[in-house]
Amino acid sequence: MKKRYIRLAQLAVILFGCTTPLVQLIVVFLAREIGKEAPEVAHLVIPYSTAGVISIGFFQLFLAGIWYMLHRVSTGAFYTAATLRTLDLVRVAFALSVLIPIGLLLHATFGTETGVGPASVVLLFLMLITAGPGVFLLLTVLRQLFIEARANREELEKVI
Repeated sequence: MKKRYIRLAQLAVILFGCTTPLVQLIVVFLAREIGKEAPEVAHLVIPYSTAGVISIGFFQLFLAGIWYMLHRVSTGAFYTAATLRTLDLVRVAFALSVLIPIGLLLHATFGTETGVGPASVVLLFLMLITAGPGVFLLLTVLRQLFIEARANREELEKVI
């Protein structure tokens, strides 16, 4: 693979990752504003904010893992046990970054008196329950392909 494509992908991951701290701040301020506007859910501001920040933290870990795997490709050290561990970490981090908001949205819908908020919240929920498992399954397929490619590479090295 051409190094410039890998470098561009790494740059895209870095740029995307640079926006996540801002999103973490927005989550905290948005939760605080919702708590001011709806006093009946004010007691949920801190737990929801904390869970949102943690969820975005898991997404940051997911991005760091993607960047690391791109780095491994660029150095020619991709087919190693370390890459497989990183791929496992990426899968878990992504799953947690999706499951936490799904749990929050389910709690907001069924566990509070006010129910779910505006239509944008419903759309976010639908996006998470459809795209989240899809990406996780894609990562699972990639993991299996990696294992097979690594075994084929080791077998080829023995032959040569």
